[in-house]
Amino acid sequence: MSELETLTIDDRIFLAGCIKTMILADGNISESELSDLDDLFKMEGFDDFDECLEEFEKNITSNEEFWELAAEITSSKTRDIILKYLDEVSLMDGFPDMAEKKFLAQLIEHWKE
Repeated sequence: MSELETLTIDDRIFLAGCIKTMILADGNISESELSDLDDLFKMEGFDDFDECLEEFEKNITSNEEFWELAAEITSSKTRDIILKYLDEVSLMDGFPDMAEKKFLAQLIEHWKE
């Protein structure tokens, strides 16, 4: 069982939204990045990514709602899993750019509060 499979559906919905944010952060989406993401999902069992992202987009319509959802994730283990996968996504195109680093830093800081 992969770590992703240990996350609740709400955690997976949040992760899907974070992954989309990371991919869009640099404003540049390459075919290889999408292919690498597909490979990661297959390897880790994130088969319901599209459904989770759809649910995220339907329910989270503002930055405030995003950070409220982030605050609902209180388990340090869950937070670590999410951050691990976001870090992997940030490295898919070779190196994290400033927008991706900023997003990760904001999420980490938010969870410290």
